[in-house]
Amino acid sequence: LNFMEDAASGVVSASWLVFEQIIKDLSKPNYASDPSDISANYQRSLFGFSKGEKADLALFYYIRNGMMHYNGAFFAYRDIDHTYDGIRYNSVGHEGEKLPINIRTAYRISADLERYSMKAWSAAKSGVAGRI
Repeated sequence: LNFMEDAASGVVSASWLVFEQIIKDLSKPNYASDPSDISANYQRSLFGFSKGEKADLALFYYIRNGMMHYNGAFFAYRDIDHTYDGIRYNSVGHEGEKLPINIRTAYRISADLERYSMKAWSAAKSGVAGRI
């Protein structure tokens, strides 16, 4: 079980890192050499994400933070209540409990992050999202 949990955590974490690097660079080229803005803001219209896609991304970011900073548990810093892949992620009243994740859901998150990365890249490069 520990191996499967580590595999799921690894897939989600690595996929988020790639997505984050793409949206950071698209919104601020050479961001790494500029100390004024190091945030990754997937909410920007530049990327053309729908409301539902932004809700998925908020969940993925919450899961990533839960894995990286809270030992894979729901945390109180930010609330989440979203259903993804048939699993309801509701943090209120569940702080400190393990986030439900399995290999299939981790792979789906990874695939969605890849799709969102490509969408962000296309929208930013075409300039279409900024006009919507």
